[in-house]
Amino acid sequence: MGWVSLVVTLILVAPSNASQPTPPDPPPAVTSDTIVLDGRWVRPPRVQYPTRAAAQGVASGWADIRCVVLVTGRLSDCTVLSEGPVGYGFGPEATRAMSLASLHPSLAGQIVQQRVNFRLGD
Repeated sequence: MGWVSLVVTLILVAPSNASQPTPPDPPPAVTSDTIVLDGRWVRPPRVQYPTRAAAQGVASGWADIRCVVLVTGRLSDCTVLSEGPVGYGFGPEATRAMSLASLHPSLAGQIVQQRVNFRLGD
């Protein structure tokens, strides 16, 4: 199994009191009520390249994951919003890695959305 590069964009989704038009939603969706963070990682996600993707010769993939930040900073209730290519294990692996990661506890109660990129051989 080769090395996997991880490029992470962390997005904090917060309620909006103002009604503003929302731009189109390219994955991950960034709307008027979304705050993009620098990524206050205490423990960043550490991914492994999905076995199925490697076996089929798929050189790269991605997954958009949404999680809730607990009071400890750990991530909970992580779900796959979208992934590509579908069916090679990128979503499940990104969800596993995110559930083992943690952010600064000051973000407790927030919903975060994360794009995890995979590249075989990096």
